[in-house]
Amino acid sequence: LHYPLRRQRQMCKETAIKECEKAIISKDTAAATEAVKKVQKNIDKAVSKGIIKKNTADREKSRLNKKVKDMK
Repeated sequence: LHYPLRRQRQMCKETAIKECEKAIISKDTAAATEAVKKVQKNIDKAVSKGIIKKNTADREKSRLNKKVKDMK
């Protein structure tokens, strides 16, 4: 992949994770649940494009899901 495009996809994933963590900190369950769906979509897209490895993606998704689950 071309470097700027690769970096753009990486930043899109990281931004989605930060938005999700903000929702978790603010205890907004609905927003956190929506954000997790967006994060999973971005992470899966990063895996399919070869930005990150599958195990890394699974670990990131698992940790976020656990945080959201612990909110409830």
